[in-house]
This record gives sequence, structure tokens and C-alpha cells, in this order.
Amino acid sequence: AGGLAAVTVMLRDPTGTWTGPFPMAEPSPGAYAHAFTPADLGAYGFTASARDPSGNVADASGSFLVRDTTAPLADAGPDRTVAQGDTVTFDGSASSDARGVANYTWTFDDGAPIALYGPTPSYTFRNAGTFVVTLAAEDASGNAGTDDAVVTVEPPPPPIAPPKPPTDLKATPRGDAIDLGWTAPTERTDGSPLTVSGYALSRRSAP
Repeated sequence: AGGLAAVTVMLRDPTGTWTGPFPMAEPSPGAYAHAFTPADLGAYGFTASARDPSGNVADASGSFLVRDTTAPLADAGPDRTVAQGDTVTFDGSASSDARGVANYTWTFDDGAPIALYGPTPSYTFRNAGTFVVTLAAEDASGNAGTDDAVVTVEPPPPPIAPPKPPTDLKATPRGDAIDLGWTAPTERTDGSPLTVSGYALSRRSAP
């Protein structure tokens, strides 16, 4: 009688280690299969052996490649607001991947294209404004995931204008003393309101 008595398969992992033989199921007439879950990435080999009832054996060999096709989950950290001139330290350490993140690349524009590398690089923005910083987290297989963080850089406050000088200066002799008086200013030189908190007096001898 014809037909096969058994079909088995041997498997070779990326380290060159063979395992098996494993029996192959026949889900439909003449079709044989064996299911397994690869433990590692890389090149695998197999040899399938078919034996008939008389003990005759025929082998067939092949190979297949197991690749990582899942991109890392990138995490560029929270949005933030800083003052112009402050140093910003980015933090992508919360990014994750089943087999680890191999490379971190941060890109944005600060008057010119900027690229930073590593999980926690630092940068001092030259300009004020709103910047979208993109983190690309890449694994060893070249899969990359991205995430954005927004950095708002505030310009320094304008300089404070000095007060206007006092007016109506008066010096009134009183015995051995002199009484000084004046009208306090209520504005700064740029017209903004002013509340005087104190005065400083100096004495200069007449020539």
C-alpha cells in the first residue's frame, strides 16, 4: 500500500544547534506542517524527512530568516517651557522595545537643523519661540518609532526703565542744618507707573 508512515522535521537555530526530530501533522491530505515559536532572531534551517511503510526515507532541506519588524515605542518626555539661555536636557529613557532601543536621535530646527544623539542629550536654544522636537527611537533591526515634545522658549523680559528724577528740589537752611525737599516722581522714563520705595542722598563739597 502507498502513503507515508511518518514525516518529521529537524530545526537548526541561529547558533547552529539542531533540535528534533519533531513529528509533522497532516492538516489536509498530502500537506504536512509543524508549528513553533522562534526564540531568537536570525537564520534558521530545517530538514524534513518522509518515511514510507517500507522504511524508505526522503529528505528535503531549507532555511528561513526571523526578523524583528516591531518598532520601538518612543517617548520624548513631557512638553516644557524654559527661558531663553537655559539648558534643556531631553529624556527618552522611557522609550521601550522588546529587544532594546539601540539608537536615539533628536531633531528640530533652531535657526538651522539640529540633531542630537543619545537617550538624554542637552541643548541650549539660541532663539525664542515654540520648537517641536522629534525623537526617533531605533532598534538593532532598523525599526524606528517616533514621538514629539514641544519646547516653548520664552525671551528674556525687557529691561526696567529707570525712574524720572525728582522735581521741585528745595534746600532750606534751619540753624546749622538744611532741610531738603522735593516732589517724588510717579513715572519711569518710559512712562510706566512708579512707586518709590526709598531715596539715596550724597553730599558733594562746593568747589
